[in-house]
Amino acid sequence: LHERHGSPPGSFHYKSVSNAFDSLPTEYLFTADTLQIAAMIDRVLEAEQESDVRVHMNQAQEGSISFLLAALPRRRWNEDLRARIEELVVEATGATYWDQGIFVGRYDTMLAHIYLTGTHPLDDDALASLVERISDAATTWEDRLYAELVERHGVERGRELLWTYGEAFQDIYQRATTASRAVEDLELLEQLEADSGKVLADLYANQKGRLTLRLYQTSDLILSDILPVLDHFGLVV
Repeated sequence: LHERHGSPPGSFHYKSVSNAFDSLPTEYLFTADTLQIAAMIDRVLEAEQESDVRVHMNQAQEGSISFLLAALPRRRWNEDLRARIEELVVEATGATYWDQGIFVGRYDTMLAHIYLTGTHPLDDDALASLVERISDAATTWEDRLYAELVERHGVERGRELLWTYGEAFQDIYQRATTASRAVEDLELLEQLEADSGKVLADLYANQKGRLTLRLYQTSDLILSDILPVLDHFGLVV
């Protein structure tokens, strides 16, 4: 494995590969070949270097034995996520027995592995879907918001906006609002800052297909003042 990764003894990379190898359970090492183990180690190193989620799964003995590794930043890890990952893997593979282990890696990386037996083989599409669902479950709303901000405004401006508004969103807002929609809200709020006398409005269909109106202004909105205006436009609230 060290030869494959080109890591000379005593080097920083040598220690990284060794630590990743030590995090893998014995049951998996007895059923995997060198290439499969190397691929697992690659996912661990990527997660450490990029501080992001990496998921990898191997199946052996015609799919009857499966092993899944999820590597992710420690700040994303909680008991609800552990249970959700277990639920997704067992549901997808039909496992009759499974065991979990948690390993705390370097750089505050959590390594969660699940060893399953009695599983059925997954084709490439099913495996890709499972990996995507686990990665999605392990991605926080705040991380989605930052990714959307960077995509629309670039890294520097995205960080500025996150620094300004990142702590402003309550749980109830996050549950009802996608990260992409939140970015649109931020953009409208930024327009208000340039001209505090404005009242801005945005009409859109929410996630459930319901027509939603959002109003933006720098002072508190008084509902009794707004409702007659909406009624004048023929809107039923």
